Order: sequence, then structure tokens, then C-alpha cells
Amino acid sequence: MQTGQQPASLDLDGAWSFAYSLEPPAGEYRSSLDLVQAGLPLYRATVPGNLELDLQAAGIIVEPFYGMNIAGLSAYERAHVWYSRRFRAEERPGTTAELVFEGLGCCAEVYLDGVLLGMADNMLIAHTFRLDGLPPGEHELLVHIRPAVEEARRYAYPPSLSALQSNYESLEVFLETLEIAPDHSRATLALHYQAVARASVAARYEIELSGRCGDAAFCEKRAMLFSAGSFSFSLQRPPLWWPRGRGEPALYDCRVRLLRDGQELDRHQFRHGIRTVSLEKTSITDPGGKGEFCFRVNGEKVYVQGSNWVPVDAFHSRDRGRIARIISLAEDLGCNSRKLAYSFIKRSQEPLCLVLQEPQNWRQALVACSDLRCDLPLEYTVRDVDSGELLIQGRGVARADAVTVLGQIPFSMGARRFYLLAWQSDFGPGRNHYLAGNPPFELAQYRGWLEKAGMLDKEWLEQGGFLNP
Repeated sequence: MQTGQQPASLDLDGAWSFAYSLEPPAGEYRSSLDLVQAGLPLYRATVPGNLELDLQAAGIIVEPFYGMNIAGLSAYERAHVWYSRRFRAEERPGTTAELVFEGLGCCAEVYLDGVLLGMADNMLIAHTFRLDGLPPGEHELLVHIRPAVEEARRYAYPPSLSALQSNYESLEVFLETLEIAPDHSRATLALHYQAVARASVAARYEIELSGRCGDAAFCEKRAMLFSAGSFSFSLQRPPLWWPRGRGEPALYDCRVRLLRDGQELDRHQFRHGIRTVSLEKTSITDPGGKGEFCFRVNGEKVYVQGSNWVPVDAFHSRDRGRIARIISLAEDLGCNSRKLAYSFIKRSQEPLCLVLQEPQNWRQALVACSDLRCDLPLEYTVRDVDSGELLIQGRGVARADAVTVLGQIPFSMGARRFYLLAWQSDFGPGRNHYLAGNPPFELAQYRGWLEKAGMLDKEWLEQGGFLNP
């Protein structure tokens, strides 16, 4: 809660209560008493947060972060939810109170002491409600969040419907480093921009970019001749960004402004590191060891020590609390890079491997992934382990240092199936497997498939303690 003449605030974050209903409410609930009288139990909640996390804390749902639990939450997309809390207002003569929500997702009504203050229908902006004549003492705040899917069904959507990113005079930008001199004496940067501006012959639009890193600073201004464009500029001996262990990660505090006749219309502020990163590689390494696969940062070879960066949490309200620990673990490992998690591996660690690609147009491609320096003839089969059905059989050629499509099989979307891929070439026999159908898969069933396919080494299992003596 904010006041006008004498700035003061009351933080309403923290402990709230919530109730929910998977059916449309029988009436208009304006207070927690209305909820109780309607037979809706009240649970503890944390604000800011997520409904799913409050449901989990109340023991209503299990941890949505694991397995396919998240798929079971679709029913709550239709839920009506009420959040409430009480607070005490102090007497402050000569001031006007304001109630500020920094985010309401998404269609909501706000009540104070049973009186409707206003409504919200945009989760991306803050909402402020004036509390004229708020008396001192205890008050109750209730927020009814309506399901967005229910709201969306109220409208008709023509096939040609499209949405603008913004309809006010605004600016989007991207700053990149184009080149760094071999001796690091000069760097060339480019600013790309896209603006929404009202057409006016008399008005003069400009883009201004400024940045500072310690004692180094720059400022560039250009006339905007069109709503989208770019311009480049050079900096002399700028501080460069280096990965961990190779130097300081110098970052510029940058600001980009959209100006019309000298007046600021919009701005973006961000941090930018001046650096170039490139991957230097050859297709193969010859018998003499001639070949390359390395990363260069600012023109210098860097030994990459990294790991995959996967989503921190299924619910991003918990991200901030986990990032510090993740960064600490990465530092302890000596990591100097991150790689986003990927969903397709082009090649295997074996010189030749057959795999099934992900389905497209109800079919799956059987491909040969080869790291060999010569073409290799082979014979192959794909069978369903349970039924023994032969899905594909043939002869083909795995092209050198390439991924070769050998054939197609129908895609099984329903029943869970275990496909055994087998091949024979001059390098000897090879096998792989693929799980078809929708997850989750039971571990016991998966192990049974592996045993049936002869793909489990019992001696290895005994040594690892996976089999009972």
C-alpha cells in the first residue's frame, strides 16, 4: 500500500489464504466469510507465488516438478481461485492510499472489505487502485482470479487474426559484437532496432545508444530513417568480456532511447559484454591427427569446461531461490560455459549407430549415424520385441561422416512398444533400441523388455548390486 504526500508503504507479500473451485461459483464471493459459507475450505498461500505450489503445500497435489505429474494439472486451468488476507491501515491524515499489484495472472476482480475496487485482465503490467477515504484499522483484501481459458471462450477468433507486439510508440533492440581486432585494440558493434512510431513528416525520430564500463564509455546517436534498421560503430581498446578463468567478464551498462524531436518515447536498459565466440572445426581428423574442434573467444582458443543448463524449475517463481546454488555448484566444478539442453543427438559415441528419429507426419525415419571416413554397406532390421513383428528390413549404405536415412516406419502414438534395432556391417553387429508410445514408462516393464531383447549383461548387474544374490 502506497501513500501520496508522505511516501510510506505496507508490504502485503507473504502469508495469504486461498480457496478454489473447479466448478463455476454459485454466486459472487466478496469476502473470506462468503467462501466459508459456500463450503469452500481455506488453505495457506504464499504471495507472490503459483497456485500449483500452494496446492502442493496444502497436500492437494504431489510435486509437479517430477515425471509427468505436470500433465495432471490440466483440470486446474478451469479453476476459480480466491486469495485473501487481512491487514491493518494506520491513520495518516492528508494522504491518499493506493493498492498496487505488480502482477495479477490474469483475469481478476479485487475486493476490499466486500466492495469491488476494480478488475484486471493483463498479467504483464502493474495495476493500481486508489483507496480514497481508507479508514484506519483492520481490512480484508480478496482477489478472485477467473480461469483465462473460460474468458477466452467468450470471443470469436477469425482465421486471419493476428496480434501486434505493441500498438504504442515503442522500441525493441539487439546489440551484437561484429568483430574484434587480433590485438584487441578495436571492436566493431552493431545495434539492431525495431520501433513502433506514428507516421509524421515533421517529426524527427532518433536512436541513441550509450554505454559505460568502469572508465570506458561511449554514446552513439543516429537518425531513424525507417521503423527498423541497424547501424554499426567502433570502439577503441574497449574492456572485453572473458569466460571464467581467462580474465574479467567486463560488462557495459547500456541504454537505448527512442527520441522524437528530442523527447524520450521509450528506453531499454541492459548489460552487454563485448566478445566474439566461434567454433573452429573440421569434418574429420585424418590418420595423421590433423583436424580441429575448438572454441575461440575474442580470437583466442579457450578450453571449454561446461555443463547443460536445463530449466531451473517447472514453476519460475522458484527460480530465483535456486540460481545462486546452481551457480555455486558450477563454480565449484570449474565450469566456464553453459550449454542449453538439447533434444536431438546427431551422432553417437560409436563410429556407426542406427537410431529412430522423432516422428514427423505419423512416420519415423530410421537413420544411420556414421563417423567413419568411408561409406559402409550394411543390413538392418527393426522389430517389435513383444509381438515379434518385423517393422522394416533391408540393405543400405551408411555414408561417410553423415546421417543417412535408410527407411521409414509407422509412428505408434498409443500403445507403449519396445523396438529393437539391429544391423550387420564389416565392423560387426550392432544393436540399439527405441521406446515408442506416450510416457511414462514403468521401470519394471522397461527392464523386462531389455531382458527379452538380450540387452542386459547379468554379470554387470550383479557387480553393480542391481540383482539380488
